[in-house]
Amino acid sequence: ANRPETTRGSRARELDQVRAIDDVLSRIAGLPHVAGFALWSFNDYGTLRKKRYARHCGLVDAWRSPKMAADYLAARFRPEAFVRLVADWRVAPAREGGGDERDVVVFTNCDTLRFFVGGVPAGEMRGANPLAVKLPFRDGALEVRALRGTECASDVCLPWGPAARLTIVP
Repeated sequence: ANRPETTRGSRARELDQVRAIDDVLSRIAGLPHVAGFALWSFNDYGTLRKKRYARHCGLVDAWRSPKMAADYLAARFRPEAFVRLVADWRVAPAREGGGDERDVVVFTNCDTLRFFVGGVPAGEMRGANPLAVKLPFRDGALEVRALRGTECASDVCLPWGPAARLTIVP
């Protein structure tokens, strides 16, 4: 499942890494001669060998911030209810013709997902890991509430726009 070009924040490359890991784990699941697996969880270091100055193979970036693959694995293997939203929820100029829908990726081990945009219900779906959906953008929080039996999990993505000021507090 090595994907050396998977930089955090590159949605297409991160989803490619998730698909590769899912493919490998699906192929080895239940095989009688497989007792477990291990993934390289850290970002590789760059070397001069083969001019590999930057490597982005792991589940975290160079600053140890998790990538989508870490959320995918948490959703697949955590025993408690888990859900994580990944969305570009920035405030942008209105598109010509309206209908500003955004791609949202959800990682979960829950059965039912309820979406809210600005506090208003935006749909209910069955869980899958990962789940890709399109949701209408409104300048308000994007929230998912996930249910698995009696367990609940939730995640929120807040809207953001251009920086207005920088404040440094000691």
